[in-house]
This record gives sequence, structure tokens and C-alpha cells, in this order.
Amino acid sequence: MPYAIREVLVRRIAASKVLHALCQDLQVVTGLAIRFYAEREQPGDIPPCYDQSAFCRRLNQTKKGQRGCHESLHILREETRKGEWDGECVAGCHVCAVPVNSSAGPLGFLASGGFMETEHHLVEMNHCRHLLERRGIRLAPGEIRALLEQSPVLSPEKRQSLLRLLQMAAGYLIKELSLELFVQGQDLPASIRRACEYIRHHFAEDPVLEEVAREVGLSPSHFSRLFHSKTGLRFKEYVNEVRLQKVRELLRDSDERITSLVEVAGFRSISQFNRQFRAHYGLSPRDYRKQCRERYSEREYDERGLSEGRTVSSYMVSPEDF
Repeated sequence: MPYAIREVLVRRIAASKVLHALCQDLQVVTGLAIRFYAEREQPGDIPPCYDQSAFCRRLNQTKKGQRGCHESLHILREETRKGEWDGECVAGCHVCAVPVNSSAGPLGFLASGGFMETEHHLVEMNHCRHLLERRGIRLAPGEIRALLEQSPVLSPEKRQSLLRLLQMAAGYLIKELSLELFVQGQDLPASIRRACEYIRHHFAEDPVLEEVAREVGLSPSHFSRLFHSKTGLRFKEYVNEVRLQKVRELLRDSDERITSLVEVAGFRSISQFNRQFRAHYGLSPRDYRKQCRERYSEREYDERGLSEGRTVSSYMVSPEDF
């Protein structure tokens, strides 16, 4: 889809109460700050290491350090377009990030960083000093050691736990927002909110624009222009968004055959569905279901519990695990 449409989604996500509550829940449980980053660079972006690491904050006091952090964010954006990432910034701090995707394409990513892998500060110190010197940044050994000692330590096992939490959070964020972005917004005309609600209840019946326009009391041409200008999506794109999100939910939560799910969602053929699903999510429906089964146990990924209103933190590990 055009970038302008994704930009609408990104702005709404960045301003949403759901995102802010979700990041707060994650920080309460893990003790780590979580940030959402738009898919494209935004003015004033702060590197994910900055919140946790005195080391990163010290680097950002110099122009060379700022350039290094900017380079890290660029790498992070490139890597998260491919999937989740557990790696190092240019200064040697670890960063965990997962993409936030919708059927409109990649919207951005959730990330946390600034932690070290071990408390053996001599090893970490030499590693960080080597990376910094390659970029012309020189700090005294004692200063590097003191800054590292103020950074949190996460083992590879704990970073994997953090990645799983971020994956759950990204899925929950899209589930809560992607279909509601255009329904709950108080800035939308009542006719558009009613149209979105109608589509969500009748998407399997292949609703057409003229039918929905008549339902909300507008002419088809006026409805089409108004819907696109207010939501950022064309009518068919929104219907497709609803259908794909429904199938994603069913792929996660049921064992129904994929061909049956396609009929439930209102796609005309399995080939059309497979093509659109792969184009939007980068993998086949079968592979997506397999990935969900492998990644989450029943306790870690209980979508039914989330839909009943329990908070994400109900499914997370305790703060002591971090």
C-alpha cells in the first residue's frame, strides 16, 4: 500500500492510549523502558539504549557518538523489516526489537536496549572500547567501566524472554488498534464510524461501496471521497484489512483448515487469499500458523484471555525474572 496510508496508521498508533498503556505495563513488569519507532526516521528519535544505559547517554554528548547512535537506529530499522532482532548497537550495547506490521505494511517496531550480556565488565569494557575506537570515539578505560557498571545486564535467555514479550505486545497492539483506528476516533464523522462498524460485521458478505454508502445515508461518490480522506484507506483496502486481521486471529486461535478460514473471511478463492496474505505479512498462512505454534506456548499466548479484557502484564514473567 502507499506510504501515505501507512503514515496515517503510524500517527494514530504513536498517539494512542493503548500504546502508552502497553509500554507502561511492560516497564512495570520488566523494569525496562520500551519505545515504539515509526517505520521511517522521525525528527528527535532517541535510540532505545538511551533510556537504560548511562553509557549511551554519555556517547550522545558528543557529535561522533550521536552519529553512531543514528547509524544504529538505521541498522535497526533495516533489520526489523526482516523480523525480530537481538543484536548490538555500534557501541556494543544489546538491543531487542520486533516489527509492528499491519496489512498496510510495516508500521515500525517496538524496541528496548542498553543492556549488557555479562557482568564481567573487563570483557565488556574491552569490547566496547574496540568498537568505539573504530569510529574515532575515545573514552578513558575508567570512564567506560564506570558507565558499564550502571547499565542493566540481561543474559541471552532473558533477552529471548524479552523478545517474546515484545512479540506479544506487538500482536496485541495491532489487534487492539488496527480495526479500531477508524471506529473509535472522535475526529471521524459519525457516518464513517457507522460505515466501519458495518464493514466489521458484514465483511464476509463481500460488502460493496454502494451498499455501505446507502446504509449510512450518503451518495457513493461522496462516501468514497469522505472515507478515504478521513481514514487514509480506500473502501476496498479497509475491507481487506478487516478480512486479513480476522484470518490472522483464526490462524492463531483455532485448528480449522485454512480453506475453511478463507470462506469465513469472505475471500473468493484460496489463491487470492494466499497471494494477499503473503504480500502483506511476508509468509504463507501455513507458515504463519506454524510460527505462532512454535513461538508461543498456551500460557504465553492466550489470545482469548486478551480479548476478555485482561492486561498484557497478566501473561508476562515477574519483575524478578529481569
